[in-house]
Parts: sequence; C-alpha cells; structure tokens
Amino acid sequence: ICDNSSLVVKNVLINPTRDAIFNILKQMGAKISFLNKKSLCGEEVYDIKVETSKLVGIEISEEVAPILIDDYPILAVAASQAEGKTRMNGLSELRFKESNRLDGIIDLLSKCKVDFNLEGDDLIIFGQDSEKKGGSFIETNLDHRMAMSSLIMGLVCKNPIEIENPKNRGKNWVVFMTIVVAIDGPAGSGKGTIARNISKKYDFPHLDSGSLYRGVAASVLEIGKKKIDEKVALEVAKN
Repeated sequence: ICDNSSLVVKNVLINPTRDAIFNILKQMGAKISFLNKKSLCGEEVYDIKVETSKLVGIEISEEVAPILIDDYPILAVAASQAEGKTRMNGLSELRFKESNRLDGIIDLLSKCKVDFNLEGDDLIIFGQDSEKKGGSFIETNLDHRMAMSSLIMGLVCKNPIEIENPKNRGKNWVVFMTIVVAIDGPAGSGKGTIARNISKKYDFPHLDSGSLYRGVAASVLEIGKKKIDEKVALEVAKN
C-alpha cells in the first residue's frame, strides 16, 4: 500500500491453513511472489516478495472466515486502500478474539475517515487509493494484531497514528517492532551520551559498538596476532 516499495520476508511457513490471506490479496491485485521454496520440519517454507500494488475491492465469502479470522484487521487496512468496495462476510467470530476485533476495525476505519457500512456481521469498506487522515489515538486493548494493523495504516496517513502501551504484546509484537537506532559521529561529539540517554528514555537495550571493536582488537593482540584481518576478528568476536 506504500508507494515505491519492495519487501522480502524470509522463511515464511505456507500451508493450507495459512495461505488464505495471500490468495485474497492476490485477488485484490497484490504483487506477491513466493521464492526459494524449501522444506523445514515437514512444512513448506518460502521467501515472500511483495511490491507496491494497485489494489481493487472484492467480496470475501463467509466460508473462508474461519481461516482468515486473524487476518481481517490487516485486510481491512488493505481494503481501505483498494479502489472500490470490499465486502467481508460473516465476521461474527471477530467479536470473541483477544479483543472485540470487529469493534477495533470499525474504530480504526472511523478515526482514519474511511467510509464503511456494517450490515449485521458483514463489513463493507469503500476504499480509495489515497492518503488517509490519521492523527488518531487507537485503543487496541493489548491485541497485538490490532496494534500492528493500526501502525501499518499509519504508513498511508497524513498524520501519525498512536497506540496505547506498545509493550507486552507477545512474541509477534516483539518481532514486528524490533527497532535499531544507530548513532555515529567523530570522537568527542557526544554520540555515546546521546545513545545512553535514548536507551534510558525509551527503555532500549544499549550496545556500545566502539567498546566491542576495541575489545575484539585487544583480544586479537592478546593471542599473539600481529595482523588483524576480517577472518580472525570475526572468530574472536564469535567467541
């Protein structure tokens, strides 16, 4: 849904209980490629390449709802950017997941000024490939799928989307929100102080790369190596 984007996600498990969302997105016009097929623990695993796509609205039948139940929040985000009407039928089970995800999706769409109708358990989203309003606070009720979907929606919003309590949402959230902040500069510029302050303020782990480099160099010299080449340094660092 973001312009000029290309992304490869490696080692993704694909089987008949997990591929429904890819089939739906392809029906909507998504450019998705499955690369480097291999077998791990008896399961098929692929690298998945996705590229910026012009999506169109479709109808999603109630029959596939059970295997798509965890994917509707992010499908709603895709539908909001798809030209035309996307109808998602039979969403009653969404009310009984980690949170009431149907209410959560409606809240997200409403605050981002996306047109929709709710007809019983069927959600109709009138999408448009355009920048959304954003600038909203989304209460996700500690539901990691609603949190991730809300932040993805923020990528196509004019103003940022904020969520509550971005911690303690389980392993999927930890992988999704892995952030690396690298600070560089000349000696004495204050990069170490800035890094420690950021680490303290945002509760990020702090890794002093300069200390690591010096430690590796000292260890190489201690074992009697007069020349530090990449292979020797890498072996010392691993140990």
